[in-house]
Amino acid sequence: MARKEIARAAQERALPEIRALLLVQLGERGPPPGLGGVIGFRTDGLRHVRVRLTDAAGRTLERSVTGTRSDDTQLEILPMLRLLERLDTAIGRLGSAEWWDAGPDNDVADTRSFFVGRFLATMPTAKWWVKQFTIQIAAEIGTPAVIPDLINVARDDDPQESRRLHRMHALAALARLTGFDARRDANGREVAEADTAAAYARACLGP
Repeated sequence: MARKEIARAAQERALPEIRALLLVQLGERGPPPGLGGVIGFRTDGLRHVRVRLTDAAGRTLERSVTGTRSDDTQLEILPMLRLLERLDTAIGRLGSAEWWDAGPDNDVADTRSFFVGRFLATMPTAKWWVKQFTIQIAAEIGTPAVIPDLINVARDDDPQESRRLHRMHALAALARLTGFDARRDANGREVAEADTAAAYARACLGP
């Protein structure tokens, strides 16, 4: 999260396009019938993005999205990336702003609330790579609200490599968020993933 004060004139120049980008809905048009083609996806960096405009009267316009510019979330993420570029120009480079850091004077609760909202909204249908990065972030800024979903991920015994990574990161996140590490027993021996997930389920969800 970045914060920076900007002159009113710069705000007024940027706001029309920023408002439009917050509201625009993109659509996809395929090739005419009879034409072939190749469609492919690649990941170029997961982003959790939220932009919120609040005026002096307290009225708010907000948009949030999770995805990348090159997968099937691109119709949602592309306007937001353009919006960030526009903000970057208006503000005079976000890189020169004061970046969010955990501390008493920063909106830690708001940042966590934003992430948790994106986590809960995207986890059920997210692509495997989105899930992996989102689970890793949950270990850093998650709240107890994400624990049930993390336990569900940890319980998934699908042998695919992507699911194995999801389990590993989910168990690491649970250890950090709950304050106890069930991945090892009292003697320091490694506990099976299924047993570890079951221990967290008993402790956090009850019988």
